[in-house]
Amino acid sequence: MLLLTHRRIGRINNKLVLCLLLCISSSLICAAGHASSSLSLTSQDRILILAPHPDDEAIGTGGIIQKAVALGIPFKVVYLTNGDNNELAFLVYKKYPVLGRVGLLKMGEIRRQEAMAAMKFLGLQESQMIFLGYPDFGTTEIFTKYWGDTKPFRSLLTRVNSVPYKDAFSYGAAYKGENILNDIKKILVEFSPTKIFVTLPADTNRDHRAWYLFLKIALWDLAGQIPPPRVYQYLIHAAGWPMPRGFHPELSLGPPAKLSHLDWNVAELTPDEIEKKKQAIEYYKSQNAYNPSYLYTFARKNELFGGFADIVLKENQDTVEWE
Repeated sequence: MLLLTHRRIGRINNKLVLCLLLCISSSLICAAGHASSSLSLTSQDRILILAPHPDDEAIGTGGIIQKAVALGIPFKVVYLTNGDNNELAFLVYKKYPVLGRVGLLKMGEIRRQEAMAAMKFLGLQESQMIFLGYPDFGTTEIFTKYWGDTKPFRSLLTRVNSVPYKDAFSYGAAYKGENILNDIKKILVEFSPTKIFVTLPADTNRDHRAWYLFLKIALWDLAGQIPPPRVYQYLIHAAGWPMPRGFHPELSLGPPAKLSHLDWNVAELTPDEIEKKKQAIEYYKSQNAYNPSYLYTFARKNELFGGFADIVLKENQDTVEWE
């Protein structure tokens, strides 16, 4: 468990402390198993999907996307990063090392183009996709350290400290927590979703955890300003999960054993939806080359969305007390 104090994190808003404690300490939560509930969309919904990287939206919510398109309801996908720090996948894809700012940013653009092609295949328009362009494998660092008067975070590999993609939502925005937070808050206010799909904070990928954290703070800040949406959390990375690897449309997706105590919702997919989800995943050639079987593992009979029960915390000056 990571222990934080106001002194150690400097000027970070008190809400950030509570959210970080809640999410990083999630492994301490123990409860009896819960039966899965069915998840469905209605014609009154407005769907917002938050993807840490291009491809997460397809493997985690490709079926939900198809259902939303079929209903013709308002729908947007927001990408936190362009995934420009996955140098091992780029090495296999390009068959030579991709090094330096220019080469890595080109790979970030390739991943953006892959996402646009995949989403258009599923029926989305370009206007329904928003790319924020923050640093791949750097957003948790930003969340915990880079706010206010601090210098912006500098990406280890691209060596940039502001959004470098001209088509991004806030081109040129410094890599600082308040800029990510302001972007998602602006999108939430303008779009006013009824259902939000975001990565589970128990995911082992740092950007996946960060996207949930920023969303949580944004919703706290906007309480009373927008109708409260229902938040569903999808899982991508967990040790030894899911198994077996590869495309198995005859199998269902269940939660990892260590997370079976969460409240889980299931969206059942038709055979046509499974096949179309697989075809959408095929567009991510830069990622499939590195691990051909992994992404297709998620094209199964259902999609799975979990969530941690709310924890009540009491703030007492510089400490946080668990109730």
